[in-house]
Amino acid sequence: MPPIRSRSSKDLIEQEGRLLLAIQAIKKQEIRTIAAAARTFNIPRSTLRDRLNGHAERSTIRANSHKLTETEEESLQKWILSMDSRGAAPRPSMVREMANLLLEKRGTTPVLSVGENWVTKFVRRRPLLSSRFSKRYNYERAKCEDPKVIGEWFNLVQKTILQFGIDPDDVYNFDETGFAMGLTATAKVITRSEYYGRRALLQPGNREWVTVIECTNAAGWALPPCVIFKGKVFIESWFDGLPEDWRFEVSPNGWTSDEIGLRWLEKLFIPTTSSPSRGSESSRNFTPKTPFTEKELRRQASSIKALLRTRSRSPPSPSDRALNQLVKGFRLTMQGAILLAKENKELRAANEKQKQKRTRSRKQIPAEEGLSVQEASQLITELVEADEAPPSPPRRSPSPALQP
Repeated sequence: MPPIRSRSSKDLIEQEGRLLLAIQAIKKQEIRTIAAAARTFNIPRSTLRDRLNGHAERSTIRANSHKLTETEEESLQKWILSMDSRGAAPRPSMVREMANLLLEKRGTTPVLSVGENWVTKFVRRRPLLSSRFSKRYNYERAKCEDPKVIGEWFNLVQKTILQFGIDPDDVYNFDETGFAMGLTATAKVITRSEYYGRRALLQPGNREWVTVIECTNAAGWALPPCVIFKGKVFIESWFDGLPEDWRFEVSPNGWTSDEIGLRWLEKLFIPTTSSPSRGSESSRNFTPKTPFTEKELRRQASSIKALLRTRSRSPPSPSDRALNQLVKGFRLTMQGAILLAKENKELRAANEKQKQKRTRSRKQIPAEEGLSVQEASQLITELVEADEAPPSPPRRSPSPALQP
């Protein structure tokens, strides 16, 4: 037996049919006023008036709960497909960043932002898009990152801090991480739905293993990093434009060792933690102000539509529909320009880094152990002064005739 519809569903279907009949009767001038048509077909007068003004049925229009408009989502989908065609399918975090950028450029106050699960729902309602991993995720590693598994350890740490009254200034988190420069990491990306399997991403050909020793304080400040390169000598360009308290080490394989760890304690951790400069000024988010925003576009379009309705005093005309299409085209253009400006900015920054990398000095600095940036700067200055010093003239031996 088929399911029995509820009374409310039946009423809505019947009312929708009566609405269509009423609209048809008004267009054929069988009934002259909206009030008379509403009484004749037993429908709400406000609903009939809204339908005549161009409002669609609620079940056929886009939900109001969406953060982005239909045109904004179309612009975002176009950008994703463009990035994917160039072998650089964006990660969900990048898609979310671009969505927030579109919301920010609206010019509204307060500035809206999408949630953590917005990208997943966005991909579901876009048949041209799909999300996938470039390779499988290690199950053992996932278990180690499960908060339920490691929760007891955090409870023990909290109990110890409360028991002995340990101040946050005396709590440090130390870790070392390694990464291959020039190698694209495994990550989830948004790409075309017709692709199957893992999506390959473009990556530069140079690869170099680097280890970084990092340490942060529970009060909210961090120690200078210690970077370990693979090699036997230091390169002068490593120290260009870096803070003087950064430290560099070299090892045969780019990994840390007991000797490097001991030098890190003696020359970086202990001197820094004895008199730390705690805290830092938080950078304020800067939102650019411009009069050419989508908010002003919507306001202008609403004013023009109201003027057209006032002059014509009739249901939506072809000029009204043409204006809607024109506004949609302007929105697509403006949103595409926002995404293109963001992409061009990132490309210019990457190009500038490549230019700086090509002009870096490749001079070698002899050293038997690790160097700080300040120590390396002093060595570089001494080497430059030694190279620029004029050669001393050779001493001439005395003539034999002048010897006694």
